[in-house]
Amino acid sequence: LLSNLEDELNNKEKKIEAEKDDELWKTACLQNTYESYLNYISLYANGRHTADAKEKAREVELFEWNKAQESNSVASYTLFRNNCPKSELVREANNRIEIIVEEDDWKIARLSNTYASYKDYLRKHPYSKYSRDAAEKRDYLLRIETESKEWNNALTFNTIIAFKNFISSFPNSVHVR
Repeated sequence: LLSNLEDELNNKEKKIEAEKDDELWKTACLQNTYESYLNYISLYANGRHTADAKEKAREVELFEWNKAQESNSVASYTLFRNNCPKSELVREANNRIEIIVEEDDWKIARLSNTYASYKDYLRKHPYSKYSRDAAEKRDYLLRIETESKEWNNALTFNTIIAFKNFISSFPNSVHVR
């Protein structure tokens, strides 16, 4: 009699566990997110739907990744990272975000074409593929700005010494003839 009761209790526990398994699986399917399937897998590693959950998680992950690649923007890769934070593709998403940001910052620096814009670019991306060009442009613009200030100082003081100092500092200036 005791053995029958234990068997009956065991069967009821298994039935309740199977119902919980099925309920969580249904919830995961309704949510249809990478995280919902991973949640199911974490709670039911040997569950009735584990293989399906792994397959669905991969499908959602690839769908999200393809969407991110299509848009190829910081926002799309950030959304991918948020939707699939445990994906092996998160590292690649981070790399692509860095590339996009670097390219955008380079465009801004070139469009602004000022000493400050190149200096800012180099502060953010000291080892980028554009860092050498940025440093050259920054240094050139600094020379131009310095020369312009010194020329204006010479004009302001309007003395022979001021002009001689300017010429000795900037012998190849357009202001020297």
